[in-house]
Amino acid sequence: MLLVDAPPELLTRQGTFPPSAAAALTALAAGCLVSGRLADEGRGYWRAALDVAGLGAVAYLTALTLEGPWLALAWALEACLLARISAWPGEELGAGAALCFVGGTAVHGVASVVMPASLVFGLDDPPAALIALGALALACSMCARELAGHAAWLRPALIVGELAALLYLASCAIVTPFQPSGAAADSTLLELDVRQQGQMALSVFWSLVGLGALVAGLLRDSHALRIGGLSVLFLAVAKVFMFDLATLGSIYRVVSFVGLGVLLLAGAFVWQRVRPRPLPDLRDVTEGLR
Repeated sequence: MLLVDAPPELLTRQGTFPPSAAAALTALAAGCLVSGRLADEGRGYWRAALDVAGLGAVAYLTALTLEGPWLALAWALEACLLARISAWPGEELGAGAALCFVGGTAVHGVASVVMPASLVFGLDDPPAALIALGALALACSMCARELAGHAAWLRPALIVGELAALLYLASCAIVTPFQPSGAAADSTLLELDVRQQGQMALSVFWSLVGLGALVAGLLRDSHALRIGGLSVLFLAVAKVFMFDLATLGSIYRVVSFVGLGVLLLAGAFVWQRVRPRPLPDLRDVTEGLR
């Protein structure tokens, strides 16, 4: 079927594939998923294989039908549906399938809709970026809630993915207004003061986000928030030393370094004043309370 009715070459011609391809993939998906539900007890491997084939056909059909941010949105919604189905009796495979669709949403969103170059050159299509990364954040949030009981590491990992998608979207949105127009847009980063202003603003933004998360984690005594805040602060430090120092003009380097330094000092001050309480020494506790 993949060689005749729906060859992979159709992925380069979204919206122009023949109806026979859609019919063949729909029939394959329906046949595999229904057959899997009818498999006898004790033949779980057949059910798993049929489910994988059916869901693969669904993902392939979605990729043939849609493109750009709408493909990311569709895969994200399918991930949410699979995460919900995974709570049904006998549908444990839905959790793994939901994670696969979340991964596909992330890869497609970063590789095709909001590429890493957007952190320098801004967003070409802000609504498309909002749809793609918003859908990824929604899928991560839904899966974190529905799949919390499957593995201890799953919920924190999905929450990190959700926050990373939102931070990535906000970062690209901050850089977008600091872009030249007309013929100047073809100049390099070093020749454009406006783009350097955007990078300076991005460094300050990451520092503020990291400091805010760190302070919130200290006030709420949340280990996860503290680790997240420190991670974003380290990201800001790495950007300032590895990117800003090498590419920005002197005035923008000074502002980036000074702003980062002030925020790091503020974070250190807050850490000293509201640092996590040490665990009590059990040797000082009376025998009756141990």
